[in-house]
Amino acid sequence: MQPDLLEGQLALRGHSGCEVTIVSTTSGTRVVKSGAGPQADRLRQQISKQRDARDSNELDFIRVPAILAESEVAGRYAATMEYVYFQSAPAFFNRASLPALRRVAELLIGFVEAEVESSPVTSLSTDPVVDKLDKIASALAPTPWLDQYRPHLERLGRQVRELDTISIPVGRCHGDLTMSNLMIARDASALALIDFLDSFIESPLLDLAKLRQDTAHCWTALMTDAHVDVLRFRQIMGVFDRLLFEPFCQLDWFRDHIELMTDLTLLRIAPYASDPPTHRFILSALRDDDRGAIPPT
Repeated sequence: MQPDLLEGQLALRGHSGCEVTIVSTTSGTRVVKSGAGPQADRLRQQISKQRDARDSNELDFIRVPAILAESEVAGRYAATMEYVYFQSAPAFFNRASLPALRRVAELLIGFVEAEVESSPVTSLSTDPVVDKLDKIASALAPTPWLDQYRPHLERLGRQVRELDTISIPVGRCHGDLTMSNLMIARDASALALIDFLDSFIESPLLDLAKLRQDTAHCWTALMTDAHVDVLRFRQIMGVFDRLLFEPFCQLDWFRDHIELMTDLTLLRIAPYASDPPTHRFILSALRDDDRGAIPPT
């Protein structure tokens, strides 16, 4: 086992409430993710989506860890999965050359383009978006943060109510495609995708919005306890912001809705945030119009 890979993976945090451990067995290294109560139900859905993604993956540069076992004891559900000997994205970015970064961007573009090919553009009611905003507001109601989020919830609500429908590709998405959930081969030849998540709309646009959570706002720099050169990370995310989205800027559904969906993905974190720094990050990103703007074509 390569210690820096193990350390890099353990250093990434999340808000799901699940516990992640890495164990050595006679068959090799394994990742065990477990949760109880509502977290268990959510984790089951994640694992089901990961299994389906692995079964349907036809891209030789994408790895999806195999689900090796599932169990439930005293209401606690656990899934055991393959450990992929790639680097966490922050560890990779700390040392990567510009050609390697460009290669990673190409791989991500290839993955999302494959999703788009399998997701016909569909005219949808805006009701799911309105419902999601209402649920976020309800979840924040018992907290002291609601008043700070209210202007952003109301702003997005007004934008959505001005639309009768939204036309976006619908079919496939990872659901939480941030840099936190990528593992990268040392030679930048392949990516491993982890921590799949059910989305209220299964659309590649949601994956692009999640990527913008990092490229425009550097989410993963907040979510890792490992050493990160923050200035370098911001510079790299600036490079990714130009490279990743250029192929999509010509598409109407991307230009029309990426800002709305990026703000919505930020707001969706808020009910799960348990510490003031995370809330401050979200609120700052929602106010940061310059960094959140669509890259020029």
